[in-house]
Amino acid sequence: MVVAMKVEHLEEIPLSCILKRWTKLAKVHTRSAPVNEMDNDMDCFVRYASLSSMCNKLSYFASDTSFSFLEVKNEIENLTVRMEELYYKS
Repeated sequence: MVVAMKVEHLEEIPLSCILKRWTKLAKVHTRSAPVNEMDNDMDCFVRYASLSSMCNKLSYFASDTSFSFLEVKNEIENLTVRMEELYYKS
């Protein structure tokens, strides 16, 4: 596992790779929630951690050249504007 993490340039195991039943919050995730229920703080935290992990990997590859850096930087700026729009609409 440690070798695979070094190859993938990961400092920690992504939350998306950890089964919820292995965590201290297992009981929280075993309940069934209505479809219309608002996302709770833990759901937001898990999504944030997953996105952060993906962005770390993206940053590693994008920082290799000026061209890739500028391309990714522009796309991140565009996505940020779009996500701010969605955030403030809800």
